[in-house]
Amino acid sequence: MVLGFLMIFIVFNQNRPRLKIFKIDFKRNIILFTVFNFATIYFLFFKTEFGLNGLYGDNWYRSAFLTRLSSSGVPIDFAYKDLSAFYSPLYWYILAIYARFFQIAPYKMIKLGILFFYFLLPILLFECWKKIYNSKISFIITALSFLIIGDTCLIDHIISVFFLVPFIIYYYENYPEKEFKIYNYIIAGFIGSLLLCTFFYYFLIIPVYFFISLLQKGKHFLRSGLKRYLWISIFIIIFSSWYWAPLFRDILIYGFESHQNNYFNIWFVEALPIISYFSFSILGGVILSGFIYLIIKRPVSRDIRILGNLLIAVYLIFIIGLLGIIFFFPIMHIRFLDVFLYLLIISSSIFYVRIFKFINRKKFLKNYKLDLDIQQIELFFLGFLISSYIHSNLIDLYSSTGYEYAFTEGIPHDIVEKISELDYKGKVFLMNDWKVAAIIPINLFIVHNPHYSHPSSLYSQRVEFLIKLSLCNDSNRFHENIINNKFGPIDYFFLNIDNSSKVHFFYAFIDFFPIKPYNILISFDNELFEDDDLFEEIEIGIEDRVLYRTIY
Repeated sequence: MVLGFLMIFIVFNQNRPRLKIFKIDFKRNIILFTVFNFATIYFLFFKTEFGLNGLYGDNWYRSAFLTRLSSSGVPIDFAYKDLSAFYSPLYWYILAIYARFFQIAPYKMIKLGILFFYFLLPILLFECWKKIYNSKISFIITALSFLIIGDTCLIDHIISVFFLVPFIIYYYENYPEKEFKIYNYIIAGFIGSLLLCTFFYYFLIIPVYFFISLLQKGKHFLRSGLKRYLWISIFIIIFSSWYWAPLFRDILIYGFESHQNNYFNIWFVEALPIISYFSFSILGGVILSGFIYLIIKRPVSRDIRILGNLLIAVYLIFIIGLLGIIFFFPIMHIRFLDVFLYLLIISSSIFYVRIFKFINRKKFLKNYKLDLDIQQIELFFLGFLISSYIHSNLIDLYSSTGYEYAFTEGIPHDIVEKISELDYKGKVFLMNDWKVAAIIPINLFIVHNPHYSHPSSLYSQRVEFLIKLSLCNDSNRFHENIINNKFGPIDYFFLNIDNSSKVHFFYAFIDFFPIKPYNILISFDNELFEDDDLFEEIEIGIEDRVLYRTIY
């Protein structure tokens, strides 16, 4: 299959063809690249309704997010009642609206999102880069970016990375040079807001980059670039307010307690730009050539200078991130490794085209007495490079545990069926079977992991409340605390039963950065639920589960 792609690529990219159809056309090449990748991914996932990883890892909350967005029709949090969306919702909102309109189970949209990723985005990214570079460079940047960085689990992240860099170059830095009028600021602000609402975190690079530009250019930057930066940023803030304004309101009303940034792995300290990716491989060659070209050309080429400043911004973010770990305020700087890699892919793509252009000059060929079709060699090498990456990626995907999970994931149909029979809309559940939220749009009193938790949910306070609740020995006081607390009533307790069938329990995940987090067991005495005036036991017929409804 991959060999077939290489042959088609070579046949349809002839330097001196007899027929026009075989003439080099990079717009056709990007369509060929897109169709091939789409067909391959469709074939690999044809027999499953899940995407890569099934509902494991982060996919459970993404599926829950889709389910809640599709049910509500408005951006809300994937778990907590009355809280707005914390995660940037645009990509998931589009998938959710699609699911709602075509009556598709929302969790299935993870898989369809992967197909969308490979079918539409390469063409959009190619057209985006054509605003800055020629078709050949744009094609190479697009193809290598999707093959090297493309992650079918982090599509919203990747969209933001892929389009934010050309956005900064084209709009913030006004390269190529163009006249800016009010409608240009509005368009730039609108496009920027779409990226921010797709995944906001990478926008951290903009103020850091702004600071670097200010240091380098001084008064010249204040005269020529400050107005453009401010107006574009203002319009981004305005157009994205549908996302951040409700979130800001939640923070003002309920408070703020961040745990997402506390996710920690020792790799976050060990992984450093250039070191993490450099190796004696094709990728190592791409990275090294891009890095060297960027250093050499940065003083004399404006576009390379912009890329170089963005690279410096990434290094500064890593320094800030490492200091944040030392002072117990991490910022998840590790996410910017993809930005680093993307910048060097762009640089190496430009280098690739320009080095072959240099070799293809008549003077160079004459001096070295070369009688070669350099352009044909260039295209063959490019086709071979792309085919090699496609082959390697397919092998990695097919042999991954994530691909296995896509086929072995099972929906807990018995639990889903029982909860579907309840009056669950607008009600809050305390339960261990959190994957149910990926199938049914239910509210959870607490999620199993604080790293997923909305900052205004006040996760640690909820855990503390549950611990105090478990210490109650009086049914009336227990019931009173359930229905009258700062977080709102718990309507259903869907809990596990221990071997003695006397205690019902709930696991809470405790986060102590940077120490490895652990679970604690929160138990509730069975006698607390025995008053029929306070709680109703609902028969569910599941051996190791019990369900109580709070009466109020």
